[in-house]
Amino acid sequence: MSTNSIFRISGIASILSAVFMVVGYATMGPNMTPTASTPMIYLLSIVCGLIMAIGLYLVYRSGASTLSLVAAALSVLGYVLFIVTTISGNMSPTNPMQAIADILVFIVGMGMFSWLAYSSSKMPRILAIIGIIGAIAGAISYVLGVVLGGGGTEPTGITAIFYYVYFLGVLIWLIWTGYWLVAGKVKTA
Repeated sequence: MSTNSIFRISGIASILSAVFMVVGYATMGPNMTPTASTPMIYLLSIVCGLIMAIGLYLVYRSGASTLSLVAAALSVLGYVLFIVTTISGNMSPTNPMQAIADILVFIVGMGMFSWLAYSSSKMPRILAIIGIIGAIAGAISYVLGVVLGGGGTEPTGITAIFYYVYFLGVLIWLIWTGYWLVAGKVKTA
């Protein structure tokens, strides 16, 4: 299979991951409690995210093999933790494993892949900046959730502002990264 085909598959997976994430989020009940359909929808998002992370590793491995491998490994570890929490039926936002998975995938992983995009010319710089801002907003929302309390429930106040910047940043990053991969605009040299 050619590299361009792998990139396109990764791009489609990235876009689908974002779509399933939004649908899964929309199916959540009050206080972020999952409904009967939520786990299956999130599993689809998780599998698509795994494919995307491996594709991004392939994009960046020639220029920064160690950093791209660490970003991919931490993202895969986070996705595996998401699978464990989803299958075990413990998708509660108060579950520490769920928070660790989220941090590994969408704060550390997305932040590292965004840094790789920023420091190379393989993806647009503005895409990298959106990913970095999203990762920073996510980190701040977690810190505020711990400091101000209420972590693990629907965010409120200043925490909600950072959380929604984080959430929108993740969605924009996933969709735009997916588009870039599908369109074959990634510079592989």
